[in-house]
Amino acid sequence: MTDVRSLVLLAALAVPTFAQSTWIVDAAGGGHFTDLPAAVTAAAPGDTLIVRAGGYTAPTITRGLIVRGSPSVRVTSGRLAIRGLPASEFCSIFSMAMELGFDVESCPGAVHVDSCGISGPGRHVQFGSSGYLFGSALIFDSRQVILRNCAVWTTSGFAAALDAYSSSMLLVRCSISGRPPSGGSWNSSSTPGTPGLFASDSLVSLEGCTIQGGGDGFYNLGHWGTIPLPGPAVFGGRHNEFRIVGSTPVSVTFLGASQSPLVTTTGGRILYDTRTGFGGYCSSYVANCTSTTFDFASITQYQTSLDLAITATTGATSQFLLSSLPSAPVDLPGLGLSWLDPATLAPVGGPQIHQAARRTLSLPILAPLPAGLPITVQAAVFRAGAITLSEPSTLILR
Repeated sequence: MTDVRSLVLLAALAVPTFAQSTWIVDAAGGGHFTDLPAAVTAAAPGDTLIVRAGGYTAPTITRGLIVRGSPSVRVTSGRLAIRGLPASEFCSIFSMAMELGFDVESCPGAVHVDSCGISGPGRHVQFGSSGYLFGSALIFDSRQVILRNCAVWTTSGFAAALDAYSSSMLLVRCSISGRPPSGGSWNSSSTPGTPGLFASDSLVSLEGCTIQGGGDGFYNLGHWGTIPLPGPAVFGGRHNEFRIVGSTPVSVTFLGASQSPLVTTTGGRILYDTRTGFGGYCSSYVANCTSTTFDFASITQYQTSLDLAITATTGATSQFLLSSLPSAPVDLPGLGLSWLDPATLAPVGGPQIHQAARRTLSLPILAPLPAGLPITVQAAVFRAGAITLSEPSTLILR
């Protein structure tokens, strides 16, 4: 097993470092570049792009950059994409409106999107003779994707707002909206609404989010009356693990009346914190919907140790707790440490803990770590030969 001291030092020191430059992108001509693609091409990993108000062409980002806009920055031409981001790098996008969609594809590295609006008609992809329409936001084959304080919605009558495939993703305080039913009158047809979020073969955590979409469609058969066509579920997918975390309520609602369930899963499971109120959405359509949560109450640093105070809030009365520190944290200015793939976690202790009880786990360190350093930790329940991870929690050293 990896030495505990090495793990703690890794948590503090594993952030990649680069020689960093700052570039100004100004559509009005007052900076280094007038459009985003040229700025992205010129920037090196670790550089920051400050984007001033205006309309811009969507770039494709393949390296670790920090892109900081403002509420008046709009991407009005093309679909912004982050592709092939290396595992040793991170990309952060802050405060801009992506009006024709957003893609994250094949990214081992961490992608953080904060305070952005993401909309659009969806992305059409052709596979042989078949065509598929994906959401305004598409997350594909990517390990560490965070959307925080974002609004995602679709302008298409056939696409979801957000699609995730073979990815790990955390959504914090986001609004995700599919389309309501559209068209239809006494002599015409109408189409059902579209999902807010659809995922496949993915790990998705949600904290304090609002998800809406779906709703029935109708088809007139030429006589008095209509036959309803059930709309899709607002939130769901197949072969996923969904984690509903934190203490802020999560809302899932239809944009129109529906005979369909709000939440569905085919395979996989849903873990939820009872404080989110998500248990009310668990029904016969939702298999393996389980309440299990742990809180990390505090972290205290001493000369030779870090002490983690841990509380079990819900779950069975007797559990074994495996506390973990991330092996490859990502530290972003203004965002902090917030998500890591469970595959990167390594156990550093295993005390027994009971519901509503509190334990302190002391981790040795070689030297004091700097005050203000954020450290992300997770807990796991080991029961009946299976491990269930809780949500990640970020604690600040004092």
